[in-house]
Amino acid sequence: SGLHLALAVMFVFSALKRALLLSTRLANRIEVGRIAALLCIPIAAAFTFLAGCQTPVVRACVMAISALSARAVGRSGGTVEALAVAAAALLAVSPSELFNPGFQLSFAAVIGFVAFLRKRSPSREGNQTTETLDETVARRTALRVGNASFDLARSTLAATAATTPLVLYHFGYFSWVSIFSNMLAIPFTGLLILPGLLVVSALAPLAPDLAFPAARPIGEMLGALDWSLEFISRAPCTIENPGPWATLALVAGCAGSLLILIGKRSDSEKAYQRRS
Repeated sequence: SGLHLALAVMFVFSALKRALLLSTRLANRIEVGRIAALLCIPIAAAFTFLAGCQTPVVRACVMAISALSARAVGRSGGTVEALAVAAAALLAVSPSELFNPGFQLSFAAVIGFVAFLRKRSPSREGNQTTETLDETVARRTALRVGNASFDLARSTLAATAATTPLVLYHFGYFSWVSIFSNMLAIPFTGLLILPGLLVVSALAPLAPDLAFPAARPIGEMLGALDWSLEFISRAPCTIENPGPWATLALVAGCAGSLLILIGKRSDSEKAYQRRS
């Protein structure tokens, strides 16, 4: 998926940047992040071809190349601008893609994420004079896990709200379970399976004897994820062929959810500006 390409590019970019920082002479002469961004461009293209050039992956690839190119020349890139470049590039090659459900769903999901994004206010640290170091670390860890879980739930809700009207139009059903299945699958694949696959892919040409045993637990995790999603999909949480009033209610609910997310983002930004 496009999300996996973005995670892979971010993982490789971070690894390259850390590796380049080991050369003090190079780090003193040039900003190594620019070199890492330039090296990641062919990696993003290779991932896209490896994944079969599906619309969501191509969209993510164009967005990634746009952002990496801006980083390589020392400019800042925005998500909205990268999304516009990706849409223009895909439609320039094939204007009929505009009517492709995959194109519409992919871009709608990203638009939902953009509606969710907000500036984060600086976190308040605990009173370290009355807390031990272990207590402070435990509090920070719990806070980060809680914030990540909350943000995952909100981002999943935003993407679901943005894509549900299109799912209803093209396929005639809505599944409540998709929100919970995405909350399970996204961190599991992004934090465990995808990094493991990248490590195995790097080991395969250099040390196949190590790559093979390393690939087996990843295969087991993929099997467990597939079984879990199959089990969840059997839950009676799907609304098929809803009537006009139910469809209207679902679309209105999706629009309201996105407006709430955008409103909370604006409130957070205003509060952050007042504190600044």
